[in-house]
Amino acid sequence: MRFLFLLLLAASVAQQPETMSLIKEPLYPPPVSRDERAHLEDEIAQARGDVARDPSNVAAYLRLAQAERGLGHVGDALETLTRAIEGKADAPALHLERGRGFLDIRKFDLAQKDFRKAVDTLPEAHCDIAFSLYLLADYKQSHDEYGRCKDPGVFGYLAARRAGAPAGAKPALPEDAASRRGTVTFPGAAPSTPRTRESSIYAIYIDAVDRLIAGDKKGARDLLKPIVEKQKDRWMEPIYIAAEADYARVYKPERKRKKK
Repeated sequence: MRFLFLLLLAASVAQQPETMSLIKEPLYPPPVSRDERAHLEDEIAQARGDVARDPSNVAAYLRLAQAERGLGHVGDALETLTRAIEGKADAPALHLERGRGFLDIRKFDLAQKDFRKAVDTLPEAHCDIAFSLYLLADYKQSHDEYGRCKDPGVFGYLAARRAGAPAGAKPALPEDAASRRGTVTFPGAAPSTPRTRESSIYAIYIDAVDRLIAGDKKGARDLLKPIVEKQKDRWMEPIYIAAEADYARVYKPERKRKKK
């Protein structure tokens, strides 16, 4: 009986969401392959040991937080980074990483504050500031900030269009395969890989933005809805977060029918 209780308790804990989406839907850790999970758990054990031996070891805290985030345990990663920042290991890189965790849990204002604490030392944070402004629908400031970003990519192009500024040619779309969970990248953090399939989540999202710019909210909602509802295991990816943020602005929950 005790064993059954423990199994039920474990199942209950495993079902706890990491955060809530912008339309108040629970978001659970994405699936991770057995090999990747083993690798990340080993990385966590090693990084914890390094942190225990040297509480000022910034690199160890980053490895620990990135591995936790790789497993989809964003709350654990944020706790790790906050503990480091409030302890002996405060550094711009920790603020940059924590800001990206705040984006995961849809706290865009908090993310932007952390990015700004990192930007003087880490210029790549300009890209992250720009993306957080984009998610907040502040397209003019986002466009200005993308001007300081080495690789503005798709979101730099879209921020310019939504700000009413010259956007240039549409950039090559990034690879549409889900990233390795331990290395989730954000706009400007790494070069994009071209893709030929026009049915990618990026192509659909750009089409939805085109409709939003044209004032066609219903058309945009029809394109964004399948992304948000059917690709929920990608909720930590920037493209999904952007699609969810726009969908939340045009979302209309279905009304429950009254029982007769």
